[in-house]
Amino acid sequence: MNYVNFSSQNSVYMAISENKKSRTLVNLIGVPSLLFAMWQGGYWFVGLFTVLILLGALELSDLARQQKGNPLTWLLMIGIMGLISANLCDGAVDKISILMGVGLLSLCIEIFRVEDKPLLNIATLNFGMIWMGLLLGSLISVRLIPEHGFIITVAMFVSVWTCDTFAFMVGSKFGKTKVLPSVSPKKSWEGSISGLVGAIIFMLILFYNGAFQGWLSLTDVIAIGFITGGLSQLGDFSESLLKREAGIKDTSDYLQGHGGILDRFDSLAIAAPLTYLYLQYMNLI
Repeated sequence: MNYVNFSSQNSVYMAISENKKSRTLVNLIGVPSLLFAMWQGGYWFVGLFTVLILLGALELSDLARQQKGNPLTWLLMIGIMGLISANLCDGAVDKISILMGVGLLSLCIEIFRVEDKPLLNIATLNFGMIWMGLLLGSLISVRLIPEHGFIITVAMFVSVWTCDTFAFMVGSKFGKTKVLPSVSPKKSWEGSISGLVGAIIFMLILFYNGAFQGWLSLTDVIAIGFITGGLSQLGDFSESLLKREAGIKDTSDYLQGHGGILDRFDSLAIAAPLTYLYLQYMNLI
């Protein structure tokens, strides 16, 4: 029995060590690549995030298959690429037309497929275009903002990461009051509030160091900090809800040690579109 226990413990230690190595490798390659694409903007950023968003679409399709669905993944990807391309066409391509066209096509095709879960298949495809193509795809719209696209993209990414870091550090030590235990049992109000405060503080640091060069006011900075540190957490909860229904921990192992694309970018799928809408509403772009 002792031999068995030793072997089992050794396997656990090896798995943890391998996981740490995988995370380190992803960090060494992924973070510099992401920063380079942000700095370069244009087709570098669009290309990288098109790949990431399409991988996210594969993960969403897999979530549906966990529920015995069989969505048209190829059509979902075509729809997403159409929506992403619309960001580059300066209004020449209407996103609503793409959503309606691909949605109607999915309905027509599903009639003849004779699948067990046609509603799930259609819903996954249409929701996937909205979640991946419009919400997460709005990252591209933010980066393409003239003059200020780079700084607001970096600010958005880092403030979301700051929120996650503060929420984890405070929540793991002091978190007692659960937010939504039926959806995400580990998340506490103490962690969530700390994440919000951390994100706003980060945005204020950028503001008082002149990062926005007078483009954003103090009110704008606090509002965007509230979006990236507060409302963005809804993205995490929504993805947790889907994973809980499918009975899985991570959406994939694409990012070794970090889970899947949806695991890493779920908060940005809320932060990016709301930030873009705020900037539009306030006539800042």
